[in-house]
Formats: sequence, C-alpha cells, structure tokens
Amino acid sequence: MSLIKKKRIWLTSILLIFLVIYISSIHSFLSVSHPIKAKILIVEGWLPNYALEGAAKEFKENDYDLVITTGMPLDPEYRMVTNGNLIFTPPTPDTFPYSGNLEKPELVIGAKSTVLLNGYAKFKLFVNSTEIDDIKTTGEFKDYKFSLETPLEAIDTIRIRYYNDAFKNGEDRDLFVDSVKIAGQSFSARTDYFIYDRGTYGGSDIFKTNSIAAYSANYLKYMEIEDDKILAIAADKKELNRTKSSVIAVKNWLEGNRKETSAINVITLGTHSRRSWMIYEKQLSELANVGIITLDDVQYDKNKWFLSPKGWFVVLKESAKYIYTMIFL
Repeated sequence: MSLIKKKRIWLTSILLIFLVIYISSIHSFLSVSHPIKAKILIVEGWLPNYALEGAAKEFKENDYDLVITTGMPLDPEYRMVTNGNLIFTPPTPDTFPYSGNLEKPELVIGAKSTVLLNGYAKFKLFVNSTEIDDIKTTGEFKDYKFSLETPLEAIDTIRIRYYNDAFKNGEDRDLFVDSVKIAGQSFSARTDYFIYDRGTYGGSDIFKTNSIAAYSANYLKYMEIEDDKILAIAADKKELNRTKSSVIAVKNWLEGNRKETSAINVITLGTHSRRSWMIYEKQLSELANVGIITLDDVQYDKNKWFLSPKGWFVVLKESAKYIYTMIFL
C-alpha cells in the first residue's frame, strides 16, 4: 500500500471518528441544563408559547419570587399568534387631522401570514358590530381595501378577527397586521390605538405590547402567574447579539433594584442554552450565580436529532454561534 493511500485512510478514519464523537455528544453539550437554587427566573422572551408554558410550570413548582421576561422591541407589524381580535379605536375627526373622505372613508388593512399545512391565515373584518368581509391572506404583505358607508365619526371600533390559527411540529400559522389606514391616515398596529383581545371577543385576556419581553410577560399572566411576580425588561437597543442586548438590560435593572440577588436561573430552549448560559455568566458574574434550564424543542426528537433535517440545521447553527460567542463576546 502506498504512503498516499495510507494517509487517505488515516484521514478518512480521523474524520469518521470526529463525526461520530460530534453526533454523539454535541446536542447534549449545547442543550445543557444546570439549574441552581434561585429566587429569580429569567425567561427568554422569544420562546414559543409551548415553551412559555414550560417556563410557567417551572416557576409555579419551585420557590421563585420573581420571573423576568427579556426580549427586543417588536417590529412595527402586530403578530397575532393565537386566534383573537385586533381592535383599532380610531381617533375622532375633531381631534385628529384626517385627509380623506370622512363621510364614506376608505379603509385599508395591511396584512400577511405565515403558512402551515398549505394554508394561510384568515380574518373577518368588523366595523363596529357589522361584519364587512372574510379575507384570506398570503405570504406577502398586501393592502386589503374597503369602501365604507359608515361616516368616520360613527365608527367606534374596527376589529380584525383572526380565526384559523394552527400549530404543528414546531411550525405556527400566524397573522401579521402592519397598519390600518382610514380616511387617508395610516396607523401602525403598535400604537396605543390598538389592543389584542385573545380568544373570544370581549374577554379579559387583553394584550397591549411593544416588545417581546412584554408579550411573554402577558402570556405568563395568561398562565395564571400573579402580576406582581412578573417583570418585563426590554432591551433598549438591538446589538449584533440579541441575547447580549437582553442580558445587559437585565444587568442594569439588577444593579439598580436587586442588590441582594445572589442567584438566578435562566430558562431557554434546546441547543440555545449553552450559549445563553455563557453570555449570562460573563455579564452577571459580579452580581449573581447563574443556572440554566433547557426545555425540549418539539421540532425534532432530541435523541435522534441527526435523523432530522431540522435537527441538523439547529445543531450546526448553534455550534457556529457558540464558537463565535466564545471568541468574540
């Protein structure tokens, strides 16, 4: 056997050994869970609803005093993640400078959807209590236009009722509303003129948020955690690394409000946990000991992640981000 052939065999063997070691150990390394005894639970606000439910369970079953939700300011469009009603109360013509026709105003809804099971989000449009139309959205933002017969001064509410929410294998069908334009004036769905009434119209499950942290805090209230035990801390600005931005916001709050804090637990999802733990420990090392709790990602079987395209995508992405975080953050 030639020397070149031997080198090729050795190189192939080394690569195969490395691949076997990587596959057998990388997922458990990245999805580390190491909880400690703590009074504060920090919930990463980007977690999907099923993970927020897991965070609520962790809080209720252990001796925590406070749960902090983190996250970035939200994009201008409103993301309706469950069935419910986005309710717009337009300012009256005598208090706001409309430029269009006030007697027969044109109404424009900017909306789009994520797709699930080949289906897009649908919503019904109501002006006051009258149903105007039933709309099926697409995957791109589109303006849906309506000519109203009701004078603007007689319009109390414009209601967008999302009714075909669905969730499967970690994928979610959601409705996004960018803006509502009426009588020539456009209003962002993130302004104070809007509220999100989840579930049945007229209930008590009312959301009014402008950050991921606030959304997650509201969801935890929905999971029956007391208001006075929940604190939403939104990052002031978006850095290159969103987790670091959130940690800095938490650090600033701890320095000014909880000087007696000695330990916290951070709860996150799957392979993100190793990286989150590293960033929290680096930033909060002088303030508190940091534990980490990971929840299972339902998009794949963690014990057979290497058999799933989604598993490979998540693991390779987090492996690269872990190396970047270790070197540069």
